Amino acid sequence: MAKKTENKWRQLSLLSAGKAAVNIQRAGEDVMPSEMYFGNAVCMGSLFDLNRMLIRENENGWIRDDADILIIVDERPSKSALMITSKPLQRFFTDIAAQAIDAGATSSEKKVLGDGFKGIIDVVELDGSTLGVFELGKGEEKYSPYFVIEKGDSDDQDA
Repeated sequence: MAKKTENKWRQLSLLSAGKAAVNIQRAGEDVMPSEMYFGNAVCMGSLFDLNRMLIRENENGWIRDDADILIIVDERPSKSALMITSKPLQRFFTDIAAQAIDAGATSSEKKVLGDGFKGIIDVVELDGSTLGVFELGKGEEKYSPYFVIEKGDSDDQDA
């Protein structure tokens, strides 16, 4: 019998018995943002219980400790949070968050303390039903940048 492997795009939490902590960005993924968390990788790793194999202090890790990370919690409860490491995607969603804050969305800071580090994560609470659904896209070439497709009204995009 063939061994079933876990989807490589899903980062498993060490402490939640096989439940996904976040999904890693990939083309075709769609998101209806309800909360956005902005911070560095080590703080996000602590807050979201990410595997330390993903985030490391040395150059062999997939993401450096001091790298900027965005985690988007989806409005739909059936969807896992989405981790964004791509700079073009981070800029796009940062603009969305800034516009939402200007329109009255709630923003706050969350202090994160861990083993030998401390930091702050900025949190923006959004009304996902007014923002709509966004789909991540990517060009055909291997190192093409990511981009965002605005899919429209969230009423058309039920889980």
